[in-house]
Amino acid sequence: VSTQSTGRREVSKDVTLTLVSRRNKYRAGFRFKRRGIDDKGHVANFVITEQILRVGRREFALELVRGSVPVFWYQPLTNYRPKPVITSPREESLEAFKIHMDPLIARYEKVVVVNLLDSERKES
Repeated sequence: VSTQSTGRREVSKDVTLTLVSRRNKYRAGFRFKRRGIDDKGHVANFVITEQILRVGRREFALELVRGSVPVFWYQPLTNYRPKPVITSPREESLEAFKIHMDPLIARYEKVVVVNLLDSERKES
């Protein structure tokens, strides 16, 4: 419970933060063992996390979507972080990328994509 002063009276509001994560059943696996996309547009380790903030009677929500880079690729398992290896022609990855992104754009309209590869093109 937080209390803020308005000058004349004090107003107390209940604040509740709820986090809900939903992991996709397709291409689930360990982060370093499952990578990329399949031909049906399912990316590895795809998770939707919804953040719901309730302040008094007002409610705000935000959904964050994350998953593997949506192209056909893998990364050899070693003690260092080798560069990802692209495993299919660009056209095949582009088609799978569209299959993956189209439902996201239909659902959210505006999609912001954040590149989490470091400057040497290795996954961070």
